[in-house]
Amino acid sequence: MAKRITHFRRPTADEQTVLREMHLKLLVGPKDIQRCDQILIEQHYLHSAQLVGEQLRYAAVWKGQWLAVATWSAAALHLKARDAFIGWSQEQRRQRLPLVVNNSRLYVLAQYHYPNLVSRFMKLLLGRLSADWERAWDHPVVLAESFVDPAQYRGTAYKVSGWSQLGHTRGWKRSAVDFYEKHDHPKQVWIRELVKNACAKLRAPELTTQWALGLNKVPPRCTAKVKEIGSLMERLGRTIPEFRRKQGLTYPIAGMLALMAMATFSGVARGYEDLADYAIRHAGLESLSAVDGTGRWLGSTLVAEGSNEIPAGRQQLAKLDLVGKIVLSDAAHTQVAHARQILYEQGGNYLMTVKKNQKELFETLETLFTKQRFSPSTHGANPRDDAGEQPGATRNPGAGWPGSFPPAGGLPRGSDHRPAPATHPPPGQKDH
Repeated sequence: MAKRITHFRRPTADEQTVLREMHLKLLVGPKDIQRCDQILIEQHYLHSAQLVGEQLRYAAVWKGQWLAVATWSAAALHLKARDAFIGWSQEQRRQRLPLVVNNSRLYVLAQYHYPNLVSRFMKLLLGRLSADWERAWDHPVVLAESFVDPAQYRGTAYKVSGWSQLGHTRGWKRSAVDFYEKHDHPKQVWIRELVKNACAKLRAPELTTQWALGLNKVPPRCTAKVKEIGSLMERLGRTIPEFRRKQGLTYPIAGMLALMAMATFSGVARGYEDLADYAIRHAGLESLSAVDGTGRWLGSTLVAEGSNEIPAGRQQLAKLDLVGKIVLSDAAHTQVAHARQILYEQGGNYLMTVKKNQKELFETLETLFTKQRFSPSTHGANPRDDAGEQPGATRNPGAGWPGSFPPAGGLPRGSDHRPAPATHPPPGQKDH
């Protein structure tokens, strides 16, 4: 899309009056929030009003008329340019990110594109944003971020309002919880301190009391590396003899002691539930676990370094008795190899999730699941007539049940899909 070429002009006398008398309205009522979202959905170029996490909405108002709207929401979880600008550590970012806010939408209604209106609107917003945020969410915000699409805008309103452009994003967007999609349209990253020396205070060893009070405490996290953990386990295994009975040897004593030591170093001190939440995943290792329908743990498999959870999933499946059971999994494990292993190698059944980012499979399933009439009601006149059935054919009432003969196609429909010994047809039945 070509950039609009705009020419500078001064506000008219009437426009000056609007700029002078306009005020800010915090939108809290359901009707106002719905109106704001509808404006963004219908008129903003992104056609979306979806916000993430903590959020506030505002409107610039003059004599009851809405001139512009703005929304603020939780900051981006990872933003390389911003994090480098602040200079904080990963652990500081993890704990203090709620103090950063994102200007997710800024839109001026088409009939009110007056000179200086956006900068005036922004000044009013920045003047009260932190106080409003603290009243709504019990903590202030001290740094603001925003993204500008250079194909649509130049970021002038941010520049004249004291924001600094840090660079560009990498051109990726999240299209699902566990899936990112490259769109090749990097956006400008803009940042604005709402408090003097905000960046220096955000990277300081300790937060000020006022900033820290309203923040929820994040769970402790282990910062030890894999080699360090391995060294600790090896030392504990050499120095502490095994004292438990054989019935209790479901995990190595050295591993449990190492986990307890690291949890203690990280500040976990409230019992076994916190220890379970802390667990080994915080040490930079990934594991895949299986549970039954009641939530009982069935086992775990570590994800190999440089690999992912898909091979680990097959390893974990191989440890389980799947005969007559249904395996449920998320979309990452919707794999042909997984299905074959569950069905043919281990005698189970499966129920797998398919997402739209699995394009070919999703489209194939859409063509399969079309509206059609099901037997035995294929024919309205005679529901007993089944389409495709030969006249006089005798039905097998046990077809599809364990122990019955396989249907045409040769695949058994029972719960046990393991290879069965060869069978001979009963007298009078031809072997096709």
